[in-house]
Amino acid sequence: MQIINVRVIPKAKIQTVKKELHEDGILYRVYVTAPAQDGRANKAAIELLAHEMGVAKSKISIISGQHSRSKKIRIDPWKTKISPPSTRRYG
Repeated sequence: MQIINVRVIPKAKIQTVKKELHEDGILYRVYVTAPAQDGRANKAAIELLAHEMGVAKSKISIISGQHSRSKKIRIDPWKTKISPPSTRRYG
């Protein structure tokens, strides 16, 4: 599990993620073209972060800042309902 600080910028011209170093650690600026209404910017930010980090959207969740531009987001790349099948042969 990893928790990251994110600043979402809605209604941007292009969708991109920029990583910046701050005194509190690393801040990810997520630029999305979606407006900040009805959760559309949050949904677009999760989709973009999932794509950039190579994880499924279901592995990313907002833990604080649901209605704010500044958010804390949890990425849990190993969270699965069932284990993947083993490729190892026994016997």
